[in-house]
Amino acid sequence: MKKQHKKFSIQSIFYVVTASLLLLVGIAPALLGPQTALAGIVEPRQIQMSQSNAGQSSVTYTVKWTPTVTTSIGGVVVDFCSTSPIVGATCTAPTGFTTGGSSAATVEPSGSGLGTTGWSVWASSTASTLFLINSTPVTQSTTVADTFSITSVTNPTTVGTFYARILTFATEADAETYVSTTQTSSLTGLVDYGGDALSTTTEIQLQAIVQEALSFCIYQTSACLTTNSTSVNLGTPVNGVDIVEDSTVSTSTVSFEISTNAKNTVTVNLYGGTLTFGTYTIPAVGATAGPITAGTADFGLYLSALGAGMAAVSPYTTSSTTYALDTNTTSGTLSTYGESIAQMTGPQNSSVSTITYGVTASATTPSGIYTATHQLIATGSF
Repeated sequence: MKKQHKKFSIQSIFYVVTASLLLLVGIAPALLGPQTALAGIVEPRQIQMSQSNAGQSSVTYTVKWTPTVTTSIGGVVVDFCSTSPIVGATCTAPTGFTTGGSSAATVEPSGSGLGTTGWSVWASSTASTLFLINSTPVTQSTTVADTFSITSVTNPTTVGTFYARILTFATEADAETYVSTTQTSSLTGLVDYGGDALSTTTEIQLQAIVQEALSFCIYQTSACLTTNSTSVNLGTPVNGVDIVEDSTVSTSTVSFEISTNAKNTVTVNLYGGTLTFGTYTIPAVGATAGPITAGTADFGLYLSALGAGMAAVSPYTTSSTTYALDTNTTSGTLSTYGESIAQMTGPQNSSVSTITYGVTASATTPSGIYTATHQLIATGSF
């Protein structure tokens, strides 16, 4: 009898335990609620900031996550905190931060998992908690990311880390019941959730100084001259000596190069007079451009080549038949700043122009070594 009693007792205990487990399994869904069975931590998830400078306004935040279930959602909450990304933990709004709130926040669904219509900012959204709601829930996909942009954010005014909580709800009404300190198990209609960390930082202030630049040099052949002066011989070679004759017009050239970042113009002036020997002169052509005729003593110049952006200034021309040299002391080449012979518009990396001098003597021109000193002066307008 004792053995039978013992057997009965073991079986009884087994039945009681089994019944208890079945009872717990049966009531568990009622205790946890249907939202706990659905709620999952979304991954991947991110919030991309268009600008990270502390206190920056008009920043766009793009919120993006991949749902864990295909359940329809009618509400999204993004809660920004300075303290913790954990749903249910105390949430203190970041200093100076605002999404723009109910009246200023501008939301742009991307047309992916959320679709493109029906979404708006709930009127009870605050500076740090944005409620995105849709009266017609949208069916999600676990293979397509949900994403939208908040285009009116002002970053926290302090430099460093802050957080966001992303939560999705089955309906608009469910989302509107969200309170930051409520645990996930007690949030009605919670579908998915997850935390995110963001950070503001300082701006990088860059500075690059570009100075005004003007490089001006004279060529005789193919390289800039570095001496204080150079000799340009005029005339026709006779027995190794360049001779100016009355039977021909002798020419010689000199070139100048300009490199500059002057935004407006560079003006090239010529300062100097005509050819002289003691009290004798070979007359300058004058202020009216014209030909030099062999046998009639004359001295002048024209611009036989113009570099990039360069133009001749009247009376100086680019014609080989029209020379000029105005040596008056008021506005000509012997005035205080000389006379403009060419002008370049805008900056140029390298602009090379060529001056051709022409001279002839008359039958009565006194013999001698005639000389003149000319200077070219470049003036940039920056």
